[in-house]
Amino acid sequence: MKFEDINLRPLDLNIIENFLKAFIVFLCDKEYSEDIINNAKKKILENIIKDINKYGLNYVQFNEILLLLNQNRVKESFFEYFFGKKELKFKELKSGIEKFRGYSLLHFGNFRFTFKFLSEKTKEKIEKKLDIYKEIDIDKVYRKRKTSIHEVYDIDGKNTYYLGYLTGQKLARELNFLKKEIEELSKKKGFTNSEEYNEYIKFYNELKCKSDDIQIFQQMGLENTFAYLIYSYLDVYVATSMRNKCEYEEVFNFLKRIRDDKQISNLNIRFFDPTQSFCKESRDKGLLEGLMLKRAKCTIYMVQESDSIGKDSELASTLAQKKPVIAYIPNDPVEKLIDKIKEYPLDYIKKRILNFKAEGIFSKPEFISQLNKLSSGDKEKFLKFQKFLLSFVEKLDKHRINQPYTFWETKEQHFIDSNKDDFEKICKILAIATKVYWDHRAKVLKEFHPLAMQVDINTGVAIGVIVCRKPETCVKILIDILTNKLNFKIKREDGYTGLYETTTDSIYRIITRNDDLTNSFWNYFYEK
Repeated sequence: MKFEDINLRPLDLNIIENFLKAFIVFLCDKEYSEDIINNAKKKILENIIKDINKYGLNYVQFNEILLLLNQNRVKESFFEYFFGKKELKFKELKSGIEKFRGYSLLHFGNFRFTFKFLSEKTKEKIEKKLDIYKEIDIDKVYRKRKTSIHEVYDIDGKNTYYLGYLTGQKLARELNFLKKEIEELSKKKGFTNSEEYNEYIKFYNELKCKSDDIQIFQQMGLENTFAYLIYSYLDVYVATSMRNKCEYEEVFNFLKRIRDDKQISNLNIRFFDPTQSFCKESRDKGLLEGLMLKRAKCTIYMVQESDSIGKDSELASTLAQKKPVIAYIPNDPVEKLIDKIKEYPLDYIKKRILNFKAEGIFSKPEFISQLNKLSSGDKEKFLKFQKFLLSFVEKLDKHRINQPYTFWETKEQHFIDSNKDDFEKICKILAIATKVYWDHRAKVLKEFHPLAMQVDINTGVAIGVIVCRKPETCVKILIDILTNKLNFKIKREDGYTGLYETTTDSIYRIITRNDDLTNSFWNYFYEK
């Protein structure tokens, strides 16, 4: 872990006021005032500053300065752990205070308490508290890991959909309804000899095959669950929301990009992917996921076009355990999103239209601006998009009344082909809305969403998420988390001090300067 305090680092400690702030404000977490010392003390400190430039600052002098400023002395173990040298020049002094402030934010959630608590501890006790953040040798810990006696089967993305509880129920309903409809239609004279009958039978056989596939892949999912249960170690929990086949495939493709990355592929890092697991009872799946959340070192929270209370609770649960969360929010260009949306099921497209409308995405200025750019040559129709969208939803509703089988791909494609121009426009509009939605979610998570900052239930430390927009950024952050190589900047903001992860500029910890809140917190939370 490396820390840079952007408020402390630029200070010239040759200036008496800055030198005082380094000790009073940044180390001891006290308010600074110009009359904090008298002229006699000021003269002594000015001489000390001159000596530091020549000879450095030793442990004895360090404590004398603290006493001169009416602050508590520290044990030599504290001095050694944070400053590392016996004689400190200004650079080492600032670096040691940055290290102290970084660990205060990271582990304790209070500067003043941390100073009082650690200043009295032995070297062994300080190391016991903070060496959990010590840099990890990637070769010793990850590359040389042993494989398990039973590894997880890699179920392809197009088949993970069969492990969903809703999938089996939905397919069973459609199969039962189809069987009854064929029986009714067969009563009509000449139907069994018609082309329509052949189409129905072909589709019925397709559904039967899918039903058989469910049994096969669910059995593989059961065996994967057993593998997860006996794993000796687990590194990453993947939090997802799964409703549609396209969502299952997106999760599979994203995780494949992560695991196939050359920085990850040669490491024996273990992921818990809920889309690869199955339990016969849905309650058991909930217990399994709770256990995996407890065991994993961190969570990748996938921000998708539809989120769920279950996934959000997994994010909160991870943070409440003082574990890191990587929130991945896609940042695909609109052109790529158009092609992606064309593969969505029709019912899912309808759902996205209605959800975006309800969430006000279609009214955001950035959406209107991008829509205008994309609609050149057909501007008038695009600017009336709200009425156009609802008209398309009505067409979908009529189509679904006449064709209730969501698995009947040829019929679904026929609707798309019959409404080709409208469908193209819908995909463009939804692509813009999706990009605006993702950008908005990233901003909310990074800047002000309450869910993005949770409290460790044991220590009261406020913990935030690391927001990533690209898979390659996820890879870097994941490796940094697993090896304790995250880099941080400490920023003093209005009302709080924040610890920001450097690569993504995500707020990772905060310490409030609200005295009432701080007092209440540290009456209920304290380090033992």
